[in-house]
Amino acid sequence: MRTCSAAADSGGTRRAGRSARHRHGQGPGRPLPQRHRAGDRRVAGGHGARTRPEPAVPADQSLRAAADRGVPEAMVELAHAHRDRGELDAAESWYRHAVERGHSEVAANIGNIRYARGDWADAIAWYRWAIDRGDTSALYNLGKLHYERGSPAEAESWLRRAVDTGNLPALNALGVVLFELGRADEAAFWLRHAVDRGDPHAARNLAVVLRGHR
Repeated sequence: MRTCSAAADSGGTRRAGRSARHRHGQGPGRPLPQRHRAGDRRVAGGHGARTRPEPAVPADQSLRAAADRGVPEAMVELAHAHRDRGELDAAESWYRHAVERGHSEVAANIGNIRYARGDWADAIAWYRWAIDRGDTSALYNLGKLHYERGSPAEAESWLRRAVDTGNLPALNALGVVLFELGRADEAAFWLRHAVDRGDPHAARNLAVVLRGHR
């Protein structure tokens, strides 16, 4: 059975700085998550030594120059560029710089990188931090992570919250989780909703549920 789609990109590729409610003025909330792995010199909160981001390729020179001047929007765009080339160390570093300068709407992207590397504790911390600041895409990502960790009941809770925000992939994922929990009728209900909204993965999963086996 097809489980969940790829982790959602928090903030979108070109949304840096456009959502004021995700920036300053959200109250103290949680401090920036810290890494759990010993020996990693980069920190989220601005204390201690850092690993210098990778040099920019020629196409990124202007972004790198602006990022080095402290322009957070350039940091976000440079992080996206590094991420899209698979340069995850550099992408994470620039996302962290941007978050520290108020762009909390890209915090879940750090969670996505930690998740992709199997650092689930860090990913959960970043997703929860982003959720606390109104990033609804992180609800789906956190639910997906819990499902893949073998915690479908915990996944259900987060995915229901994601569904309440209108997240389409969460409809399919919730159906899969409910089927895993032995609640086939509920699973079919949510998968039908996902099919009605055009999710092709949900159509395949619904067929599996209706056949009564994985």
